[in-house]
Amino acid sequence: MMPLTLFVWLTLLTLRLYGALGGLLVLLPYWLIVSGGYTPTQAGFALLPFSIVIGTASRFAGRLSERIGPRWPPTIRPIVTGVGFAPMTTVDPRARFWGNVLPGLVVIALGMPRGRSAHDRDTTNFDARLSARDVSIRKKTACPRLGRRMALADVA
Repeated sequence: MMPLTLFVWLTLLTLRLYGALGGLLVLLPYWLIVSGGYTPTQAGFALLPFSIVIGTASRFAGRLSERIGPRWPPTIRPIVTGVGFAPMTTVDPRARFWGNVLPGLVVIALGMPRGRSAHDRDTTNFDARLSARDVSIRKKTACPRLGRRMALADVA
């Protein structure tokens, strides 16, 4: 059985990670428009590499988690994502996008993919056999959604 303190710590880590990600995805285009002089279209396209990297890396994330097991990818992903936020703290509005903003976005995007391993498929099949009351215990999207909403409420 998992200790309750570990569960609370992981929940808080997830809240902070998705809160930071939600804040970045809302504030980066705004910051590029206001401080960097980008048009709204350019600011929207600035986030396109983020989606492309996540889409491309998700395919490899599933293979990796099948090869090394289901325990390490959820441990490594937040660390890589956190490392990606470090260069984003020193972004200068007058600097070039390619050398200043893009590297941090790519590293954050590399930490986000969650490939579907055999373990995940087994867990999903297990969820299908649970009753509606028990499925609420396994809800995986509540914590990330709450983290993003808290970050956006904090900014507003």
